[in-house]
Amino acid sequence: MDPDHDRLIALAREAGAIILELYRRGSAYETKADGSPLTAADLRSHQILSTGLMHDWNLPVLSEEQSVDYATRSQWREFWLIDPLDGTKDFLAHNDEFTINIALIRDAQPVIGIVYAPALEELYIADREGGAFQVCDDEWQRLPRAGGWGEHRMAISRFHDVPATAEFARINGFERIERIGSALKFARLARGDVSIYPRFTGSSEWDIAAGHCLLEAAGCRIVEVKTGVAPRRAMDSAVA
Repeated sequence: MDPDHDRLIALAREAGAIILELYRRGSAYETKADGSPLTAADLRSHQILSTGLMHDWNLPVLSEEQSVDYATRSQWREFWLIDPLDGTKDFLAHNDEFTINIALIRDAQPVIGIVYAPALEELYIADREGGAFQVCDDEWQRLPRAGGWGEHRMAISRFHDVPATAEFARINGFERIERIGSALKFARLARGDVSIYPRFTGSSEWDIAAGHCLLEAAGCRIVEVKTGVAPRRAMDSAVA
């Protein structure tokens, strides 16, 4: 049986409330071994999400903030994959474009995904069988919105742009470019605000799993930039 979507949304909002409390107060950070920042908001959100998910659904959790060795997690048929605070650089820059990402992985594919931007009050949820939605208060708006993808507009990463992105835009005639942080890019693509997001640098599985589900449920295609075909597994996508 699939998880209760309302309970998942409530859990995401609970973590979001704590993140916003720390966001408004200002948060110091430390630097992890990979050079990325880590704040108290990352850790508090991780605690809320991982505890809630394991308690309510009795499934293992893989989080950016709690590693599990591959030999163990490769045996998991079903598990939660989360990024408790995606876009920590956006959080520290106070541009509001950070998200909470929650995905249910089943047989190496994301079947449920939530992307929640608490500072913007934007919450998106997708079910592989039921479609993609933006949840506004208690109203579920199906994605893409009417008239979505009508403009030739490309999303690029706010903090991870590379020269290859500009070359891609030039070759393919994209003159309208929008810089967007975190997994919010996937949500805006699913909503129809932008029509493509090319990525030429690496991503971690917790960064993209929820967005992957959201995109496919909204009718988007995800392809590998080198081959032009769909990724074999959920975590192999390079271009949306």
